[in-house]
Amino acid sequence: MTESPQIFFDKSLEQVRLLGAWGGRTYSRNQRVRRALAPPPLIPQTALPSLAPHETVAQAIRALDAQFPWLSGTGSTLSQHQQATRRRSRPGLRRKRRSDTYASRLE
Repeated sequence: MTESPQIFFDKSLEQVRLLGAWGGRTYSRNQRVRRALAPPPLIPQTALPSLAPHETVAQAIRALDAQFPWLSGTGSTLSQHQQATRRRSRPGLRRKRRSDTYASRLE
């Protein structure tokens, strides 16, 4: 703590805030100086990205399908609800809107 805490008494709220801001600026200035003088941190070899080519998703799927043939294609199947929904909604057909049916009643 400070050597003379009485500097905070008999001050307005704005004056106390100013004192705090000065302290914050001084702390930041000191941190910047410390960082500038400190040696750069060493980067471990494990943190560097490898330049070796990575396996693509398609290659991984083919490898898993070859390793587990009984699971082949299970990720692409649709649920029964999705299959029923696809059967009901055929592309190219437009559903009638309520406004269409109401307008046809008025004519």
